[in-house]
Amino acid sequence: MCGIYLTNFDRTATEIKNDLKRIEFRGPNNLSVKKYNNSVCLAHLRLSIVDLNKRSNQPYEFDNLTITYNGEIYNFLKIKNELISQGYIFETESDTEVLIKAYHAWGQNMLNKLNGMFAFAIYDILNQKVFCARDRLGQKPFYYYWDNDKVEICSSPKSMLKATKISQQGINIYLSAGYIPSPFSIFENIKKLEAGKYLVFDLNKKTLKEQTYWDLKSLKRRSKITYDNAKEKLNDLLEDAVKIRMVSDVPLGSFLSGGVDSSIISVIANNHTKNKLKTFTVKFSEKEFDESEEANEFAKNIGSDHKTYLCDDHELINSIDDLFVAFDEPFSDPAMIPMLMLCKKVQNETTVCLSGDGGDESFLGYNHFDWVKKINLVFEIPKKIRKLITPLFKPFLSQKHFDYLKNILVLKNLNDFI
Repeated sequence: MCGIYLTNFDRTATEIKNDLKRIEFRGPNNLSVKKYNNSVCLAHLRLSIVDLNKRSNQPYEFDNLTITYNGEIYNFLKIKNELISQGYIFETESDTEVLIKAYHAWGQNMLNKLNGMFAFAIYDILNQKVFCARDRLGQKPFYYYWDNDKVEICSSPKSMLKATKISQQGINIYLSAGYIPSPFSIFENIKKLEAGKYLVFDLNKKTLKEQTYWDLKSLKRRSKITYDNAKEKLNDLLEDAVKIRMVSDVPLGSFLSGGVDSSIISVIANNHTKNKLKTFTVKFSEKEFDESEEANEFAKNIGSDHKTYLCDDHELINSIDDLFVAFDEPFSDPAMIPMLMLCKKVQNETTVCLSGDGGDESFLGYNHFDWVKKINLVFEIPKKIRKLITPLFKPFLSQKHFDYLKNILVLKNLNDFI
C-alpha cells in the first residue's frame, strides 16, 4: 500500500511522523522523514513487497533528486535494462530506484514508459521543483494543497495540516454521485490529482503546472478485428495483466468471490504459481448475497488453497468503526464492509491479494449485457414492421429519447448499433 508525504511548511520531522501515524497501516514496515534546505520535507510509509532490504526504504535519493512513491511499476525490469544500457548503475532490486533514475534520464517523458499503478512526488533540490504524477486510471490516491508558494501532498488527507474544514461542494457531489470524483475532495482547499495527469510545483517561481499525459478518450474505440481474434487478444492481455502483478517478495493470494472477474484472475494466477495459490472468500448468512458455494466449487476445480470466512451481522456491525480508519472519503459502496473484514482476516496469510475490482468498469458491468440481450430481441421483428410502429412511441417519450429509440429501431441488426 505505502504512503507518501511532502511539504514545505515549517514542520519538524517529529511533527510529521506523529501525523503520519494516523495512516501507519499504509506502511507498517518503515517510516522515514528527510528534510532539505531547511524547508522541504519528504516522508514515506513503507509496505515492503519488492526488495525487502532497508536499502530500498524511502525517501530515496539519487543525484539531486529525492522521491517518495506509492505503487508498483510492473515493467520496471524492462525499464531497468534500458537504463543500464545507457550507463546507469543500480544498487537495489526495487522499482523505486528504477522510477527515480527513469525521471533523471527522460524527465516527464518517462511516464509514457510506465506500466503500473502509482502516485509519487520527486523533489529536484537543485531547481527547487516538485514533479508529481498519478497512474492512468487513478488507482493510487494523491491529495494535495497548493497556495502560491506553500504545498502539501499526501496519500491520505488524515495526515494533512490543511484538511480541516469539510467542503460543502464535496458533500453535494457525494450526495448526488455516491462518491467524490477527482479533482474534488471532501475537504476545502484539498484537491485530488486526476488520473493520467502530472503536476509541477515550481517553488522559486511560485507556480503550479498541471498536464494530462494519458486520456482514455483519446484511444481508438473501434478496431477492424474479428470476434475470434478479439477473444484471443483479450485472453493474452488478461494473462499478461495478472502475471506482471505477481512479482512479489512476500506471500501473494487472490480474493475469489465466485463471480466472473475474480474467477478469471484466480485461475490465471494459479497457473503462474509454483505452489498452490491461496484464495479467499467471504460467506454470508443471507443466501441472496452469498456466493461462497460457487467460490468453493471453483477453487476445487483450479486446485487452489482455499479458505472461507463467515461474515455475520455482529462482525459487520463491529467493522463499521474501522471504515473511518481505512477510508479517506465517504462513498456509497456496501461491499466495502465485507471487503474490509476479509482483508483483516487474510492479513496473517498473505501481504498482497489480487482482486476482480475494476472488472465492471472495464467490461461495462453485468446490467449492460442484460440490456444488450433485450435490445437484440427487437431485431427479431422484421425491419418494415419496426419502421411502421416507431411513430406510436412518440407521444410517450421526450424528443431526445424518441430520436434515440428511432435510431435503434431502423437499424438492420445490433452490430450496426455497436
